[in-house]
Amino acid sequence: MSNKSVFSGDDNFEYEGKDLESMSYAPNYNNWILDCFDRYIGKLILEVGAGSGVLSELIINRYQKETYLLEPSPAMFKIQKDLITKNFKDIDQDQLINGVLKDNYGFFETKKLDTIFYINVLEHTQDDIGELKLAYKLLEKNGHVLTFSPALPQLYGNIDKQVGHYRRYYLKEMKQKMQAAGFSVVESYYFDFVGMILWWIKFKLFNSKNQDKGSVKLFDSVLVPILKKIEIHKLLPIGKNIIVIGKK
Repeated sequence: MSNKSVFSGDDNFEYEGKDLESMSYAPNYNNWILDCFDRYIGKLILEVGAGSGVLSELIINRYQKETYLLEPSPAMFKIQKDLITKNFKDIDQDQLINGVLKDNYGFFETKKLDTIFYINVLEHTQDDIGELKLAYKLLEKNGHVLTFSPALPQLYGNIDKQVGHYRRYYLKEMKQKMQAAGFSVVESYYFDFVGMILWWIKFKLFNSKNQDKGSVKLFDSVLVPILKKIEIHKLLPIGKNIIVIGKK
């Protein structure tokens, strides 16, 4: 299935959702990401780029907060909506929204958002600073934007192009963009050192075209529980991803 999507009003951008599909086989990895954000969760959550809803399901179950899911792709939105409405009977239909943030600004302006997730989203957005500025305007004072993005331009390759990445980030670069949008940066660090090495071997050295289910499941079940213990101090000089948390 081709799951095409548009972010931030960039009408020429098409996203097929293949990276989201592969990560549906990595519950340990997804929960590890959310571990990093636990202390910043408020009362009302928005997940931008909710995709197929796999991570959304974890967010709803984990935090038990009022949660809105925003996804621009009609195909991905349908998958997400089917999953979420099946598993959460008390979810209102207006909490599941097909569109981009700028086109739904008026709707969210009436809410009191204090937590906005961008997990594997900003790299798909041509104007990432503009997107972060919208998030800043919508957040309540002392609210947080929680971002998880691919790191290191040196790792950028065919797989990034295939899944619609405009870029991979340096940590310093993302912090500067967060500050340019108005946020103060309260936490920022590289994430998943071992995954970076494996990514380089698979997608740069051997130029693989996809993330196969078996490899993802093996990494998730065997290595992630170990890496969570090793990386607990958040002092990596480099890594496959970056986490940057901004406060309004």
